[in-house]
Amino acid sequence: MSGTSFTAADFTRTARGWRFVQTRVGDTLQAIALRTMGDAARWPELVWLNGLVPPYLTDDPAGGSAGVIAAGGTLKVLAPAASGVATTAPADNAANDAQVFGAGFRLTNGQLTASGGAFSLVAGRDNLRQALQIRLGTALGELIFHPRYGCDARRLIGAVNGPTKRLFGAAAVRRALAADSRIRRVASSTAAAVGDAVVISAVAEPVVGQPVAMQVSV
Repeated sequence: MSGTSFTAADFTRTARGWRFVQTRVGDTLQAIALRTMGDAARWPELVWLNGLVPPYLTDDPAGGSAGVIAAGGTLKVLAPAASGVATTAPADNAANDAQVFGAGFRLTNGQLTASGGAFSLVAGRDNLRQALQIRLGTALGELIFHPRYGCDARRLIGAVNGPTKRLFGAAAVRRALAADSRIRRVASSTAAAVGDAVVISAVAEPVVGQPVAMQVSV
């Protein structure tokens, strides 16, 4: 992080107030951002909000100065903002789908796809479905900067098949789908034994449009 500088222009989030948190010995800005805001990648907000300069934090009690916080000192952290999802859902059409569900790179078997020298994009409901598939295919805690992203059902791979595995798998898929802010509720999540595997089928209702059916095998 050394040498990195930020200005208010680097941020588009509206500040709705802040709270104070205490730093700890051995802390990093990423660790504080993860602990207080749930996302280690938001550490630059701490730099901007607190007017920090490299090295930002120090464990030396006498090493604190303007822009450098000593362990045990306090930092401002942005207060949670209201959800950006509209409480009144727009009509179900392609334009609104693209706006609500966003766009991303199209993946085929986990790989980026290209067309005409540029990466292919996927938008709207197709982007939502792809995002849900990636979430279900990622083990919970696998991503260090997003420890609450993923599906806990992946830990069941190789486990002895039975009622416990099916119940746990169905519940894990339900939680994973419900964690996506574009999902209003998970209507159903059921599991069935297929040989040595458990196939979990779920129906998720997005904030707009028709339900999305998902399936995962563990």
